[in-house]
Amino acid sequence: MHFRGILAGVLTLALCITLGMAPGALAQETPAADSPAAEQPQAKPATPARPRAPAPKPPAKAGEVVPFDQQAEPAGPAPAVPAAPSPRAAKTSPGVQKAGSAPVKPGGGKAAIGALLPLTGPKASQGQSAKTAIELAVSDLNAQLAEMGSSSRVSVRIEDTASVKATALERIKAMAAAGIKLVIGPYTDDEVDAVIDFAGKNGIMLLSPASAGPYLAKPGDNLFRFTPSDSFQAEALAVLANQEGCTHIIPIWVGDMYGDELITHVKGQFANLGGQVIPGTRFRPDETKFQKYVADLKAQIDKHAKDKKKLAILVAARGEQTASILAEAARLGGMDEPKWYGGDDSALRGAVTQDQAVAQFAAKVRMAFARPGETGTQL
Repeated sequence: MHFRGILAGVLTLALCITLGMAPGALAQETPAADSPAAEQPQAKPATPARPRAPAPKPPAKAGEVVPFDQQAEPAGPAPAVPAAPSPRAAKTSPGVQKAGSAPVKPGGGKAAIGALLPLTGPKASQGQSAKTAIELAVSDLNAQLAEMGSSSRVSVRIEDTASVKATALERIKAMAAAGIKLVIGPYTDDEVDAVIDFAGKNGIMLLSPASAGPYLAKPGDNLFRFTPSDSFQAEALAVLANQEGCTHIIPIWVGDMYGDELITHVKGQFANLGGQVIPGTRFRPDETKFQKYVADLKAQIDKHAKDKKKLAILVAARGEQTASILAEAARLGGMDEPKWYGGDDSALRGAVTQDQAVAQFAAKVRMAFARPGETGTQL
């Protein structure tokens, strides 16, 4: 699992930071007494070999002029062989370590980090997957530390945010009170926006697996993100629609930071390519019924798009929301003529692929989703 590997590295770094160790120090700890490395005898230092004297140059013939740098060197005493260091000197010289001896073992300790995950709510499936990856990474790292004979350990405090901004802020405050200085998460842009100022003021480093909002990036902040900026996704969607012959684009999107920023960038990119942008339809983040929104979308299409085959419909929503939008579109006539595109937050997720009617409509319109670093996401 790629995410598991990333987290293992993150946890190792967190442990080193918490214990005040260099990242390479863990690899230099003393092996356990019963390990094979501890049973091997120490090697004796080898005696330095006598340097080999250079071959003598032939003497010059009578009357021959020889350049100065090619003249034979006069015979002299053999170069001195450096004496082997005495055992006493090796023990007392500062910074000198006896060959074969084990490095100094740093003191053990425990490092606690936090994780703000959406274990419930609209992104629960992603949160549960991240929870599993984190637990596996913690197990891997602690097993490695035990195998090395280290008493250092790492633990993770996992809290559910349910993708709610206020909950994320409440949870990170509790973690700060517990002395936690590194937190994996939050997941969504809105949650990150809610906690980033508090994290900065309290010296807490945030590692978000999914936040990608361009406007959240600020110089000197404490936020590190695994996912590329949505500006790249927006460019890819706009360019793809343009290359596939679309002259107009109309979006339907969730009205949160993710949807608003993605659509703003797509509109700008598509307009820069010479395309026409139809306003589109925006809905509330907690919306579950989409009949009126899709009806409004179709009304705008009928009014502004003369050639529907050159129209791009862009859906920027969660998986369940995208599935509901597609289900409503399948019931209306003419909605299968335009080309359909989707954001990464609903790429091959949940009901989009599990609902047969939705999947059939998505396949019929050859709906393509943006998904950073992956291919083959077109239905």
